[in-house]
Amino acid sequence: MSTANLSEDLLVGASEIAQFVFANDDKSSRRRVYHLAEKKVLPIHRQPGLGLIARKSALQAHFTQLDKSYIV
Repeated sequence: MSTANLSEDLLVGASEIAQFVFANDDKSSRRRVYHLAEKKVLPIHRQPGLGLIARKSALQAHFTQLDKSYIV
């Protein structure tokens, strides 16, 4: 993956992650992001100096996998 593609794929901070996952970056959504990261429910990581980071592609893959697990 090139640097340009990686920078487009990277979400930095609870606000960006909340906007991507919940389509909302209010206080409640940001708090849910911190909770899900702490419980390791979503592929979100803590990066010193940046706070929370996540890759859009990793989140999409995670949700795709969840969708597949619900198919009977």
